[in-house]
Amino acid sequence: MPAWLAELRGVTTAMLLDLKLLASFGPRTVDALETAVAVLLAVACAHALGEQHVGWAAYSACMVMRPHVAVSARRGLLRIIGTVAGAALACVLPAEVASSPALTALALAIGGAGILYFALTERHSYAWLFMSLTFTMIVGDGMAGATANLFAVSRIAEVVTGTACCLAVSAVSTTFVRRRLGGAFHAPPPVYGDPQPRCWHPAAARHAAKGALALLLVPFAQRWLHFPAPVQTSITILAVLMIPLANLEAAHGHLTRRLAHRVIGCVIGGVIAAIGLHALHQSAPAMALLIALGVIVGRHIESARTGAAYIGTQFLLAFLVVLVPDSYEVVDVGAGIERFYGVICGIALLYPVLLLTAGSRDQDA
Repeated sequence: MPAWLAELRGVTTAMLLDLKLLASFGPRTVDALETAVAVLLAVACAHALGEQHVGWAAYSACMVMRPHVAVSARRGLLRIIGTVAGAALACVLPAEVASSPALTALALAIGGAGILYFALTERHSYAWLFMSLTFTMIVGDGMAGATANLFAVSRIAEVVTGTACCLAVSAVSTTFVRRRLGGAFHAPPPVYGDPQPRCWHPAAARHAAKGALALLLVPFAQRWLHFPAPVQTSITILAVLMIPLANLEAAHGHLTRRLAHRVIGCVIGGVIAAIGLHALHQSAPAMALLIALGVIVGRHIESARTGAAYIGTQFLLAFLVVLVPDSYEVVDVGAGIERFYGVICGIALLYPVLLLTAGSRDQDA
């Protein structure tokens, strides 16, 4: 049995055992409840505002939430800045890029993977990551001109809605709940150190180059092999490659685990959400309860020290994307199924690239 597969078994076992702690009250319980409330508020606000992708607003609220409002605010601001910058960069590209697979591939490789390098090396990596993700969303879906502008405005609005709802809940909880509970419940915000001096990082450049090679293949795979969900394929490649600099020396093993964790989280979250959507879509209270329970479980997995945090993150993403449709009038889990196909396609393109480049990885990191 490969070492990473044995480790995956251990992580899965630890994750299942850790779920028993859901019955006990502690700081992780408060964090999960805060997140669930923020997600429900984001869903309600996004529907009220008529936003296009309600699930993305919900996921933004989920991912921005942190145990202190100051940390949540910083994370939310970086997410918004990165989204705006990535959308702006994609919208200034000439329309010819969207109509040519070769130009699309070149734009994805240079833009997406190029920004990934800064996400790996710069202090505000969260903003750089979302700049890269938003850029690839627009370019990878073949958008141009007015279509790209509309998508950009929609995505920015959803991120702002989710972030604002998260900050409202985080502020109330930090001020009135966590402070009253005290102790480990009310941890002070971290003190951020001085930024590191900028310098060239060869290992990060080689790592980003692997992403560029995989992204180059996306438009051609979509056209010739009829890969579905090119946007999710590109996002999978970038999200898996986003690892701490300290892990670059053992990047191949680390990335293999992330690929496996992404599949596990997406399958579990997507299946539960699809079943729940079919069974409960006619009852708004039942849907709200299921969303809250799913977020609490996913957040609990994500905050544990079992090595399964990335499984929890992917569970939350798939769960919310499938379960929170843009309209409950027409039940359609096709978007969630397509997203899962996109994850598989991203892995199918990235893993061979990692195998081909494994012999020359990070020797001087």
